[in-house]
Amino acid sequence: MEDLAHHSLFQNLSDELRFTLNSQGAVIYANQTFLEMAAPDFQLDPSCEFTSILSQRSKKAWEVAFLQLGDEKTELKCHIETSRGPFPFKLFFLRTDEHILISAKNISEFDQIHKKRNETERNYNSLMKAIDQGFVFQDTSGVIRSANTAALNILGLDMDQLQGRKSPDPRWKSIHEDGSDFPGETHPAMVVLKTQKAMTGVIMGVYNPRYDKTKWIRIDAYPQFNFSTDKFLGANSFFTDITLFKEVKDQSNEKEVLLRQVINSSTEISFISTDSQGLIQTFNTGAEKLLGYQASEIIGTQSLTAFHDSQELETRSMEISETYLTEIRGFEVLTFLPRMLDKGEKRKWLYTHKSGRQVKTEVTITSVHNSKKELTGYLAIAVDISQEEATKKWNEDLLNELIRFKEGLDHAALVSMTDPKGRITFANKNFIETSGYQYEELFLKHHRIIKSRRHPPAF
Repeated sequence: MEDLAHHSLFQNLSDELRFTLNSQGAVIYANQTFLEMAAPDFQLDPSCEFTSILSQRSKKAWEVAFLQLGDEKTELKCHIETSRGPFPFKLFFLRTDEHILISAKNISEFDQIHKKRNETERNYNSLMKAIDQGFVFQDTSGVIRSANTAALNILGLDMDQLQGRKSPDPRWKSIHEDGSDFPGETHPAMVVLKTQKAMTGVIMGVYNPRYDKTKWIRIDAYPQFNFSTDKFLGANSFFTDITLFKEVKDQSNEKEVLLRQVINSSTEISFISTDSQGLIQTFNTGAEKLLGYQASEIIGTQSLTAFHDSQELETRSMEISETYLTEIRGFEVLTFLPRMLDKGEKRKWLYTHKSGRQVKTEVTITSVHNSKKELTGYLAIAVDISQEEATKKWNEDLLNELIRFKEGLDHAALVSMTDPKGRITFANKNFIETSGYQYEELFLKHHRIIKSRRHPPAF
């Protein structure tokens, strides 16, 4: 009666395979689900051993489990032969006084998922080992549980030294870019553990004991959740060694500071930089002296065109527009050629001083680009050439005066010049005509060649 009850129960639970074995392990009952999927040569009779429906590799495991079978429910994974070949099942069996009751759940889908998961984990671990980027996983308590090879190299530690550490550990000697302490509680991973939100782009200096120096890293930290249950597991931190980049950047910053100091202290050369739209960003001491404004009056409020003569800008606008067959106006009149030709343009311009007077300048305008070669603005370097122009005009006036004086002498007097030995080196037109000689006959001849015979020989 008890056996019939078990058979009825098994028959109703047709989504799983159900078997009843005698005490010797022979199959005396199998539900319809199994019979429909059984191998063609399967015959249900008293001589049918349960091991006959198991795959070869599962027989040994069953024999061991059968010998150890007690009164408690036991589990075993094995492969059962079917008409479509062996399939993985999970067996649950229980010994009664006379029989062994077995239910078998098909775990082929679970098994495939498990295999794919293991394969994914292997691929993931291989990837983590291969990448140059450091990776560290910290559980919800902040303890480091795993890390890849790159992380060990960057941090200068082996796995035994790294596992078990927490972010607040003073051995990190972590610092900000400005050299101040970087408390462990504020490390990206710790913030992620607290907020369960990503934190990226954080720069940190950490002590590397292998090289006895600070390594600079850029950290991106993300929360880790269980794929199936969404349970929060901890924080994944990915970081890149930027030490070399940081050192180069610091050196560049030092050079930039030095250059700015030189530019700002220059009193004879005007340096004015703008953004890409022409708004002034820097205005050095030389610019203050040249134009009469303080930097605080100009930076962020004025365009470079504010100092230019409007008529000059209009004339230049027409010239460029006609040459390049496109309308060029405003600030672009100053920057069109430097931007298009990618080189500085030197040109004389009139600057207007704060007092209203105009200053003649020679201005070189160049385009400025960042490391990505993106246009960020322009630099105008100007020199006051008013004095130079005045000197040039004075020289021109003097030369014109000498020319007029010479012309006057040519009309009113006989003029000749000699070297210290009395040889003629120059004679004007009146002198040549009066002497009766040609210029070639007079050149380098002694002045006595034109004596009048009315003077003493010494003359």
